[in-house]
Amino acid sequence: MANSELGIMIISLIGLFGFASFAFEYLSARRSKKNKPQQ
Repeated sequence: MANSELGIMIISLIGLFGFASFAFEYLSARRSKKNKPQQ
């Protein structure tokens, strides 16, 4: 495997993980806000 291919794979994996965690936090925040308003 080429070095650039590995770098692209790692970058895409990090981006995917960050997007997944962001979407998860967004959904959980919306759900908790809907069930019981915070503040």
